[in-house]
Formats: sequence, C-alpha cells, structure tokens
Amino acid sequence: MTSVRTYATFILATFAVGWTSAALFPPSEWYEGLNKAPFNPPNFAFPIAWSLLYIMIGIAGARVWIAELRGLPVLFWIFQLGLNGFWSFLFFGLQAPLLSLIEAFFFLVSIGAFIGVTWRFERTAAVLFVPYFVWVSFAILLNLWIVLYN
Repeated sequence: MTSVRTYATFILATFAVGWTSAALFPPSEWYEGLNKAPFNPPNFAFPIAWSLLYIMIGIAGARVWIAELRGLPVLFWIFQLGLNGFWSFLFFGLQAPLLSLIEAFFFLVSIGAFIGVTWRFERTAAVLFVPYFVWVSFAILLNLWIVLYN
C-alpha cells in the first residue's frame, strides 16, 4: 500500500467511525434540555474540533502503520477509535452520562497509552495525539458536569 493510500485509508476509517457514530446517535432534545457547564462550547464547535482531530488521528495511525509498528501501537489506535464511537452510543444513544463518563476514562487511558507506546519510535504520531488527549480530557470535564448537575 502506498503512503498516500495508507494516509487516505486511516483518515477515512477515522472519519467513518466518527461520522457513523454521530449519525446514529446525534444530540437530541434530551441533550438540549441538560444543564451544561457554563464553559460548554457552542454546538457548532464540536464538529469542527472533531474533524480536525479525526485528521490528526488518521495521520497518526498511518504513520504508525508505515513505520511498521505493529502490536501495541496499532492495537491502542484501534481500541481508542472503537471507544471514540462507543461513547456516543452510551451518552446520546442510551442517554447514560454516568456510563459514558466511565467509558471516557478508558478512552482517555487508551489515547495516553498510544502516546506512551509510540513516543520513542514514532514521535510525530504521539504528538498528533496530544491535542486529542487534551480534548477528551475537556470532554470528560463536560461529561462530569452533566453527571453532577442533572
């Protein structure tokens, strides 16, 4: 597989998970009625932020694949992507903020684990996951607010 194909495959796979999850479990009247944190970004900010992150996530996955770092780096990449999509199911689909909060901690750990196992061998991939780690940390704070104040 050529590098261009590899990058395209990983980026498209990442967007496929994100967009499918968002399409199947969109915010609803339930979400709109929740007491959200005063620092909750406006709704239009989420697709913009996630789109930028999906590009970085896809590039990071492709870099790991091209560097032939099979094993833990690829497993953590796949695992975090699965947890990314699963969070929407728990939060929006089941309307279960506490379950989604618990899942989000595992999600964050998988992102951190990817950074940890790639840092030494594929630093660019690890660095591309740092904004993702920060964003998911912020999302956990937003999720926690909803759990505590609803």
